[in-house]
Amino acid sequence: DQDGNYQDNFTADEIFPVLFNIADEAERRAILKRLSEADFITPVGIRTISTADAWYFPSYGFGLLGGVWPDLTLWYAVALARNGMTDEAVHFLDVSYAAMEGGSPRNTVPGEFAEWFDGGSLSNRGMYLSPWTGAKYLWAVAETIGGLNGYRTSGRPHLAPLRPKDWQWIAAARVHWGGRRCTYVIDLRNDVIYGDMPELSAEEPFTCIYAGRDVSDEVTTSPVEVGAIAFEDETGAVRIFVGNHLDRPRNVLLEFRGHTARVDMGAGDLREVHLIGKPSDRRARAAKLDVRRPLARV
Repeated sequence: DQDGNYQDNFTADEIFPVLFNIADEAERRAILKRLSEADFITPVGIRTISTADAWYFPSYGFGLLGGVWPDLTLWYAVALARNGMTDEAVHFLDVSYAAMEGGSPRNTVPGEFAEWFDGGSLSNRGMYLSPWTGAKYLWAVAETIGGLNGYRTSGRPHLAPLRPKDWQWIAAARVHWGGRRCTYVIDLRNDVIYGDMPELSAEEPFTCIYAGRDVSDEVTTSPVEVGAIAFEDETGAVRIFVGNHLDRPRNVLLEFRGHTARVDMGAGDLREVHLIGKPSDRRARAAKLDVRRPLARV
């Protein structure tokens, strides 16, 4: 340190060599395993330093001495996902979301992310809300279970979906990409991706279908907890994907432009409903990758 003393403290900062592939595979695995132990993990996320650290003071120093920052937990979740630990990544995304939804109105804004939590009492010690953390949460979800690869230079979306245990589907609505908004449904049972992007590619074994324009805003469901994504193709035919993300069966009333249907759904089920016309499966096309032309010699 600045006084010349040797420091061998292991802190959650070690997540960054994992995130950016500076550490080799064995080192990444060792770091992630160490951060998963009880002295780092809490019910609301991951501590900045271990409870066994001599510097541990969870209510002091802006949460840097054992506090829990939602941002750090999200980086940890992304690092887990990028290293093949899909179910563990999903768990910490759930933890971050639950901490936001379950925040006490006495020290947080309900429905908003707190800035940081006391690593001992788990109460919010920072700002009552951190609006930037919501954007980071969406990024973490989009680039892990959502499968969106934001680092290609071809100018078109590419998906590499993960497969959390027992999940049948993944859906995303109006995700910003390259100056437009993208909506897609990933059917994990049949390895098919339906989207409103004419140019779309995905990792094998997924097939990409251009389903038409997004008309999800015109769909209503009852109960409202059941989600719906709808696409209208060039012929006017409409396909609606109804997703029950709850852990119990539901009988769902679906309404679209005066048409109604009742759909029986199991827990975690995905159903495709055709209320208007008969949609056709049209393959999305993969755009050519960017190619740099050699500079002409003068």
